[in-house]
Amino acid sequence: MDLGLKGKSAIVCAASKGLGRACATALAREGVSVVITARNAATLEQTAAEIHAATGATVIAVAGDITTEAGRAAAVAACPAPDILVNNAGGPPPGDFLRFGPDDWIRALESNMLTPLSLIRAVLDGMCARRFGRIVNITSAAVKSPIATLGLSNGARAGLTGAVAGLARQVAKHNVTINNLLPGPFLPDRRRATSAQAVRERIARLLDPGSFHELGALAGRATYGEDSGLAEFVPANCVSGRGRIEGRPVVVTGDDFTVRGGSADATIPEKTLLAEQMAAETRVPILRVIEGSGGGGSVKTIETTGRANLPGGLGRGTLVFHYTTANLAAVPVVALGLGSVAGLGAARLAASHFSVMTKSSAVFVAGPPVVARLGGSHERETLDKEALGGWEIQTSCGAVDHAVESEEAAFAAARRFLSYLHASVHALPPRAVPHDDPARREEMLLAAIPRDRRAAYMMRPILDAVFDRGSVFETGKFFGRSVITALARLDGWPVAVLASDPCFHAGCWTADACQKVVRFVDLAETFHLPVVYLVDCPGFQIGPEAERTATIRHGVRAMAAVNQSTVPWCSVIVRNAFGVAGAVHQPAGRFAQRHAWLSAFWGSLPLEGGIEAAYRADLDAAEDRAAKLAEIEARLEQLRSPMRTAEAFWVEELIDPRDTRRRLCDFAAQARTRLRPEPARLEMRP
Repeated sequence: MDLGLKGKSAIVCAASKGLGRACATALAREGVSVVITARNAATLEQTAAEIHAATGATVIAVAGDITTEAGRAAAVAACPAPDILVNNAGGPPPGDFLRFGPDDWIRALESNMLTPLSLIRAVLDGMCARRFGRIVNITSAAVKSPIATLGLSNGARAGLTGAVAGLARQVAKHNVTINNLLPGPFLPDRRRATSAQAVRERIARLLDPGSFHELGALAGRATYGEDSGLAEFVPANCVSGRGRIEGRPVVVTGDDFTVRGGSADATIPEKTLLAEQMAAETRVPILRVIEGSGGGGSVKTIETTGRANLPGGLGRGTLVFHYTTANLAAVPVVALGLGSVAGLGAARLAASHFSVMTKSSAVFVAGPPVVARLGGSHERETLDKEALGGWEIQTSCGAVDHAVESEEAAFAAARRFLSYLHASVHALPPRAVPHDDPARREEMLLAAIPRDRRAAYMMRPILDAVFDRGSVFETGKFFGRSVITALARLDGWPVAVLASDPCFHAGCWTADACQKVVRFVDLAETFHLPVVYLVDCPGFQIGPEAERTATIRHGVRAMAAVNQSTVPWCSVIVRNAFGVAGAVHQPAGRFAQRHAWLSAFWGSLPLEGGIEAAYRADLDAAEDRAAKLAEIEARLEQLRSPMRTAEAFWVEELIDPRDTRRRLCDFAAQARTRLRPEPARLEMRP
């Protein structure tokens, strides 16, 4: 197709590689004389020679920094009357909005807004006079769908888009058009800067250096010509194999998003299946590095296979789904969401013991285009990926356990999680080299619980005080927030930690918190981790929201999970223990160690509200209802002292809070002798 551009001239910025080079090559193929710019002279000259050799067009290389006045002047001098201008520049680095200073914003504006505006101003009059001009600004899809870590780029490029919007309407009558190209991920260079790495690079950085041994590196889909020679080869978009983390063997499988977005029409299912089988049968952890659909379906699969796929199918088609969940009862499963994760990829991410996503990633069952087409009327608004399945959404609803700023942080979190567990359920979790005195006493614990029983306080400093220093690794922080779940160590021994957080719902168990407890207790049971529970639970959440979310149903499921557990259990009651939820501070029907602080108090119901129900007749008959209520409260307050409970041996021991660490370290050492390295009676569910 002739675009009518033969004989025209163009300036293409930042054209030594990537989109700039692609644009220059496409124009050269149409017979356009091209001036290309870039900072690196050697690379630019090589690019110019390669484009000329491929197209026969005139290609002039002008090395320089296009963001400077001198660089722009050199480009315009080489092509004083361009018919086409392609503005392009690498974006500013990613980072935290709160750490961007004025100088950062000025540099971003100069590079990605003021530079293209200066070039447009330099060539626009000539284009209008000649009644032909085509200006294209290569910006970013982040202009419409902002990415949190690309604040500098979002702002500068959105500013450029807005600045030329009115100008484009003014010059259109002169046959001059100004358009903005908003690309998504294109080539690896820019994606590396925004944390999206090629899959083999990711795996190499996740594992111990040099330890990865890839299986099926030659697998893919080949097309052969009439002479039986290889005409085309598309590699499988699943990379898998063996490696090591901290010297311990693991299996890793990763999606290659550059090949059909990781979807089924470019995958070989046996590669994913082999990785899952290998982890199960060799009894080693598996790490899933997920981007795209994780080998899941694509509409294009119908055309490439000539038929519609029945999900699950027959025979081996069911095995991937089998191992996706079956491995949860056998080996540690860690999943990393790095980029856009959809469909089967999202399911494989959620079907893990620990999942982590970067804050620039998004996870959803179906992406914005599908939601826009098939969703309800209120969902047919334009949704970007972050609004649909960004990290804040997925971590607050419990679909993903953890979110971090970078891929390096995701890899570090995965490695740390695995450090608390053995390679499989057929062995006990490893003890770390002890580095913290088991008898350490923290004075701050004496005043950690406010005397005002309605006052909130910070539980996490208490955890840091009683567990080995630096060993507390929290999971699921933004879901079910009235309960804290974490892995930690006591004199080197790994334990599973439950703790109330009175800063959320006063520590009451909500429906979300109950679900969180079930999954975490199942994790402890599966991998033989003793449980330590620091209790401040006033009961289940009450009120309309609690009833709408079936809190009592989820609550008794949590009770069942705790009661069905067999691992050693130690509870420390630091303040509240009320009602059915309070009763679930330890397993029923078997021995569990228990201590209480002097700040503890308990009962079937809190006095507040409970007196009105139990003493209604007395209150109704009183001449002074308020005085009678105060009298009853004072009387009961005396009776519910924890000392009276201890006298009746309804609680085993009241302890000085400063002795908590020593007691818990003793518990962890004793618990080790009671653990058995064998599969749990009940298989864990996601």
